[in-house]
Amino acid sequence: PSSKKNAPFVRDLEDWSKVAGGNLFIWDYLANFRNYIIPHPNINSIAPNIRLFAKMGVVGVFEQGDALCSIGSFAALRHYLTSHLLWDPNDDEKRLIKEFLEGYYGKDAGRILEKFIDVIENGPRKTKQEVRCYHVSCPFLTGGDKLLAMRLMDEAEAAAHKAGEPYATRVKKERLSV
Repeated sequence: PSSKKNAPFVRDLEDWSKVAGGNLFIWDYLANFRNYIIPHPNINSIAPNIRLFAKMGVVGVFEQGDALCSIGSFAALRHYLTSHLLWDPNDDEKRLIKEFLEGYYGKDAGRILEKFIDVIENGPRKTKQEVRCYHVSCPFLTGGDKLLAMRLMDEAEAAAHKAGEPYATRVKKERLSV
């Protein structure tokens, strides 16, 4: 909401909230629709966006995500996080992310995947690359970040393997993103 790039949208949302009479709805995008599998750095924007919608009096939000692809880019995490935040926009997104990662991928693998997500999420800030919901590659990641992401996935896969099924299979599916 505080981004200069998003200022026109925030102004439009403010204006619509004044005239919608309690009937303001949003259609938002959570996935990279060009390639569902590759990393998509928007997990950290989900909570601020939903909070902005709530603040502006939005009464319905359709978060269009990835319902069909079962591998890569943390679709299940996005569903979990979004569902909880739509129910309570003030819920702690960091706690929700940690809770999901450790519960779904295993405690140790979840902690490692949290670091992996940080690498992906910080990429656009480091490289100053704009990311939209239609990208074919990851120009927002440096070569070093890509290597780090691979190493973290190696570690997460090993940790999940030790924890057993279903954790190992779940991490293998996420690994396909890199």
